Amino acid sequence: MAPAAVRHEGRRKALCSPQDFRIPILFYRKSMLEKAGVKPPTTWDEVCATGAKFGQSDTIPFAVPLGATGGLGGAQSLGEFFLSTMLPGNGGEYFTPEGKIGFSKDSFIKAAQTIKDFYTKCKVTPLRSAQMGFNEVHDAIRSSSAAMAVFGLYRYKTIQQQGGGDDLAWAPAPAYTANDKQTVYSYNIAINKKTANQDAAWTFVKFMVSPEAQAFAAEGGEVVSRKSAYTAPYFQSDAGKDQKKWADLVGQRGQTVTYTPILSTYHTILGRLSKE
Repeated sequence: MAPAAVRHEGRRKALCSPQDFRIPILFYRKSMLEKAGVKPPTTWDEVCATGAKFGQSDTIPFAVPLGATGGLGGAQSLGEFFLSTMLPGNGGEYFTPEGKIGFSKDSFIKAAQTIKDFYTKCKVTPLRSAQMGFNEVHDAIRSSSAAMAVFGLYRYKTIQQQGGGDDLAWAPAPAYTANDKQTVYSYNIAINKKTANQDAAWTFVKFMVSPEAQAFAAEGGEVVSRKSAYTAPYFQSDAGKDQKKWADLVGQRGQTVTYTPILSTYHTILGRLSKE
């Protein structure tokens, strides 16, 4: 990648570079899927079919978060892990560069029906999952009260260390078809035109996107954005192997979309709609 890129933000220009890439993945507990005779699902139809295999139990077969905890506002986890991929489809828009809705009414109805079916027709997601947000899904996977969830790869190591251990595993997130694109987003480091000390800021940006700094950041669990960082010894170890696979997944199935500047408000609306 280049040391930095120019990104337009309304009338401002920012010198901007991605720090990492994040793509939804399927978290699952191996022992629970094996007991139910279930393989990690690759499509939403396969997710639906697992409901009958788990049957009546206290387990949440597939957690779908509609709640607001742990996010920046509203049903962020629903938007981040499900709708940001479902609504644009392959190569479509989420929002326009002007911040207006870019997805179609039909795609919204299809996504809403798919999620509703998990709770109703499929019986793969019990109603108690409806109040879950980031924190509750995290705890459910950690404690084995949920067998599966589409979740953020940045929490995988933490859940593994907090009780998941060798029983925790991951797979590419399900979609309408097994090879659909998944929305990727990132944290960025930027210098805008109002930055007071631009020379010092540029020195800092160059360091933060250097292969050395990126390799160091990777040890914290991030899927760093600089390709040359993946030659570091860390990625040849067991500790870094999942991140390397996630980076490959980003390259194979990732797509970027435009978000709205009022994302928290949008997620709040999503949360209200999903509970009606």
